[in-house]
Amino acid sequence: MRRRDFLRSPRWGRKKLVVLERQGGLEDVQNAYYWNPPDYPVLFLPRLIVKASAEYFLGEGLNDLNYFSRTIALEKAKEAYRDHLVGVLKWFKRLFGLSAILQFNIIYYAERELAMACKQVEVRFVCLQKEAMWSNRERDFVGQFFMSLGGPFYGDAIAFYSSTFRDIFESAGMVPTCPSYVVGCARLDESHRLRCEKKMPGQGSVVFYLITEYAGLRKVQHFSYQESNWSRMAREVNRAIFELALEYPAINFIVKARSGSADEQLNLFFSSSETTEIPPNLVVQAGGSGHKLLECASVVVGFNTTAVLEAVAAGIPTVVPHIFSRKEEKYAEGAHLVSEGVVIADSVSLLKESILSAFKSQSVATELGPGQKIVLERYLGNSDGGSGHRLRDFLNHAVAGTFPSHAL
Repeated sequence: MRRRDFLRSPRWGRKKLVVLERQGGLEDVQNAYYWNPPDYPVLFLPRLIVKASAEYFLGEGLNDLNYFSRTIALEKAKEAYRDHLVGVLKWFKRLFGLSAILQFNIIYYAERELAMACKQVEVRFVCLQKEAMWSNRERDFVGQFFMSLGGPFYGDAIAFYSSTFRDIFESAGMVPTCPSYVVGCARLDESHRLRCEKKMPGQGSVVFYLITEYAGLRKVQHFSYQESNWSRMAREVNRAIFELALEYPAINFIVKARSGSADEQLNLFFSSSETTEIPPNLVVQAGGSGHKLLECASVVVGFNTTAVLEAVAAGIPTVVPHIFSRKEEKYAEGAHLVSEGVVIADSVSLLKESILSAFKSQSVATELGPGQKIVLERYLGNSDGGSGHRLRDFLNHAVAGTFPSHAL
């Protein structure tokens, strides 16, 4: 376990919070204590250590998409793994003290036995359910889908980004006994601060978050990846960005690829253009945090990504392509509902016009409009920049073991 430089917390004390590291989740925790550092130690444990331990005991027969046992041997392996975790937790608690453990997705198979082991040693096991960006088509069955993979949550309490996703999990029976709360996405506070502090460039860049072919369609039943994807739309948008960069050399373009799918996105991006020449005013960034790019953005282009909502919260003009072919119209419900807070471009020409118009105006909002707030609440439950405070309350209750009966 280790401490993190971004979080100031006491080095000693019997009450402790252990965070199972996860990208995005760490930023949420950081913002939970942004204004008010914790008065208890917060330690961070790489999830790879927990996963390696699970693989040692359970073998390769289980994963996040398949946790239910099919053999007596596998059930005994789970019991052995749980007994091992109980022993480790008892040892750590006796020597150093331990109050609560935080995870970021209830479906992680390597952490399910950890949740049950925590109950035996009286350590609270809680979850901040980080997965929230689901399309309408995914929402129709995603709760039952998760329930069928691993069953209900065995921890002590769970926090959700929005009431929409809490309702989905509760209706599926995934949180049958433990209290659940809506706290919002705490890392979105950074965008709100960026907007309120007006740290925007006078002449910034066009930031394009590359489109993932299956975003919003990955959990869709009855559709295979080959039949359902946004590849045609992505190619048209990619080509439009290339053409704009060539036509307007004085404008800086930043193309951001997502961690974990950068190779796939960049291959599609470069193959979309008829030219092999990369304009000197076009910069490609593969992996890493995309939020920092908002500091230099005058306009953001994206589709079915959290980056779109981060840009909206930051008050940056945001353009979302909606260039559907007849084939893509069949699964248009896979697109996120964000029209109230962004500019929707349903043609290549409108896409270009919207980008140029937003860039030339250099208009960055300091106050959010009603439509922008609706979009932020719909997916991330944070239209006020106060999710960090709500998450901190949740974590404080986890450490103290004093969860209230009312919503946080």
